[in-house]
Amino acid sequence: MVNGADLKNAWDIIGPNGKKCLPEGDVGSLLTGSAINSTICDDSSSAIRLNYTIHKNAKYAKYKIFQKECQEEFEVGTEPIQGIMPPDEDSKIALSLSPSTDGYDTIAASFEIRPTKDYLSSPWWRRLSNTEKQQLTIEFCVRMGLWLPPEAGQIEVNFRETNVVVSFNKESSGEGDGYIVNSVELNAKELVGIKINLMGSTGAAIVKDEKDPAEGSSGGKNDEL
Repeated sequence: MVNGADLKNAWDIIGPNGKKCLPEGDVGSLLTGSAINSTICDDSSSAIRLNYTIHKNAKYAKYKIFQKECQEEFEVGTEPIQGIMPPDEDSKIALSLSPSTDGYDTIAASFEIRPTKDYLSSPWWRRLSNTEKQQLTIEFCVRMGLWLPPEAGQIEVNFRETNVVVSFNKESSGEGDGYIVNSVELNAKELVGIKINLMGSTGAAIVKDEKDPAEGSSGGKNDEL
């Protein structure tokens, strides 16, 4: 017999929370007060990492980058941001899953993203004078979903949509021009109302009120790093 609460937990998504990627080798910054908002990422070109918490049995977690509000895709070649891993045939990218730990039912699912090279090297930078504040802001939306395995139909069971704003500061050095992440702002979209009744299930039905924000996320409030 299916228990509604167990089914909800099996496909629940908590998050995301975001961290700025520190420059490679900048381990000392992890000892400062800002460490809670920063991390050493797996890829040296990554700008930020988004982390979710999911059930350990949810093996198929994927994400896709959209324009702000997650309604429209970017036109090919105009994407300001990209994942560090290649997408599948549906333009979705698998998240990295942490190993499961005895005594815990959840694991971390995360991915890293970086600005596209052409976007940050665009004429926008060169139009600024040396006295102007050289800052660039990128806005986009991430849809992260949990999917059934291919042998079970590969259907999306649950998802979260989050608007992301990343600001970059341009900096010049003797080795040339570069950029650093100045801030990251996460704004979780409200959940769409859904009610599922299962024949033979026990416990309460799975209900999400479209006025309620995603559990464990910023909940309609801006979460700025």
